[in-house]
Parts: sequence; structure tokens; C-alpha cells
Amino acid sequence: MKIAEGVAKALEYLHNQKLPPIIYGGLKTTGILLDENYNPKLSDSNCVNHVARSGYTGEHEKLAYGYIATELFFSSRVSFKTDVYSFGVVLVELISGRKAIDRTRTSGEICMALWARRLLRSKKFKEIADPLMKGQYPYRGLVQALGLVKMCIHRKFIKRPPIAEVVTTLSKIASQIYEEERGTTEAGVQRNLVNLLHQPCCRTQVVVE
Repeated sequence: MKIAEGVAKALEYLHNQKLPPIIYGGLKTTGILLDENYNPKLSDSNCVNHVARSGYTGEHEKLAYGYIATELFFSSRVSFKTDVYSFGVVLVELISGRKAIDRTRTSGEICMALWARRLLRSKKFKEIADPLMKGQYPYRGLVQALGLVKMCIHRKFIKRPPIAEVVTTLSKIASQIYEEERGTTEAGVQRNLVNLLHQPCCRTQVVVE
């Protein structure tokens, strides 16, 4: 969640705080750099597009296949919502451990976004999670994150949330996961303390000579 939240905040800065606003237009996992503390930085600044008054700009040739929003197959103009779509694909990659496009998989799984959409419709959330995690994740957090994914990669761009809403949702999920983990740790400490207090005390025998 830390990486995803950091990337979303970077896009939110470009969309809402830069003047004029900027559409990144080329988000993909290979363009995300991490420092030693896993704080993400966006690279590949050649993809940056200043927004025209229409709210659209540029061409989509710079976008990598697998990150291209549905509407770009019919129109070449990128928008804020195409950035949100690309972010949704990145989020699925982080959750599933898969590549956006993986030609080593069966035909129905080559495009990760299409594969994820099918499983989301069937609410098969655990099948999307990276098997390397072996189920060691908060299930409620997984469901909420995938609910956000579902909105971000929606076929209809008007249904996708603005990036500011994405940031808010991710922050809430991250805080919730932290609180749950802290609660679990504190409960474990309390159980250990109770068990310790219920153990028979070792008595020292004093021998009087």
C-alpha cells in the first residue's frame, strides 16, 4: 500500500497542484523508481503532457500496451482518467505479482486487466492476490483495494474516480491495515502476559542452617 499510495499522490500532485495541470500519460511499473525506504518516484518525464482547455492532450503512442485505457482504442487523446486507468493496472500488478502483459500465460490471462475484471465480477478476490503471500494479508484490506481497482480500470472513463479520491481511499486502507496489525500485535502481547501471570511462580527455598 505504501508504494501505491505514493504513486497516487504523485499523480494527484500533477493533476491538481501543478499549474497548468499535467497528465502523466505513461504510467507503468518500469517507470516507478524506489528508494531504500520503498518511497516511489515517477521517472520517464518524456511522457508528461500539459493539459489543454478541453481537458485532453497528446497522443497515446507513449503508453505501454496493457496500461492503455479502453477509450484510447477509439480516440488518441489522453486525459486525467487515462492516468487513473494506468494507475489501476499498476495497483493490480502490486497486488497480484503479475505483469500487465504476460505472453507466457494462457490466452485468457495474457492481459492482466481483463483477467482481473473477470475475477472481480465473480468476487474471486483471493485468486487475484499474489500466491507468494500465501494468504498472509488482511482480507478486508484486499477486498477494499480490489474494489478501488475495479473502479480505476472501469471500461467507461466517466465511472473512474478522480485521483484525489484514489489517494483518500488508499490512505484509509493503509491506516486501517496499520491499526489492525497493531491491534493484533497488542492482543498477542496481552495474551502472552496473561499466560505468564497464570504460570506457577518459582519458589526459592531458604535453608536455615
